[in-house]
Amino acid sequence: MYFKMINKFHKQKTTSLPGFSLIELSIVMIIIGILMAAVFKGQDLLESARLQATLSDMNRYRLAIISYQDQFSQLPGNDSNAQHRFGGNARNGDG
Repeated sequence: MYFKMINKFHKQKTTSLPGFSLIELSIVMIIIGILMAAVFKGQDLLESARLQATLSDMNRYRLAIISYQDQFSQLPGNDSNAQHRFGGNARNGDG
């Protein structure tokens, strides 16, 4: 009789309902959180890279203008001797 009760209790305890435990759900939520953090960090890095590329381009344009002005003593696009220097379809500026 005693063993029948234990066996009956054991059968009731081992039968489980289908579903997820709280530990499984928490692990999934942690993984989703880590993935979202990585995506947002990646977006920040891409935006920072775009900004750095734009600043680098602006610096190169500034240096090219300064170099042109040092070499020809006039600003590019407003060079009074542009046709003589570059030929072709170059137009002279006001100087």
